[in-house]
Amino acid sequence: MSGVALKLTEHFQGVELTERELAVLQLMVAGKSNHEISAALGVVEATVKFHVKNILAKLGVSDRLQASHNSSETWFNPPLDLHNLFGSIGITLT
Repeated sequence: MSGVALKLTEHFQGVELTERELAVLQLMVAGKSNHEISAALGVVEATVKFHVKNILAKLGVSDRLQASHNSSETWFNPPLDLHNLFGSIGITLT
């Protein structure tokens, strides 16, 4: 696990998200749609939906808005450097 993902996971207080789930969550917080997230990560939209479903379940929230709001205030303040986060899991943003 990368240093960035490890630091974020420590803030989740028992909730463990994968590095990919953290990447999806960061893009959700940035207001990206499933289509935009899939393009950024180079995966199909169904994969993004799968990750979003897992994220919502792990965070104990019922929708993207709650996940994004709770995450942006709790775990992504100040905002993460997306290039460093994605670079740590082998993804290059264009």
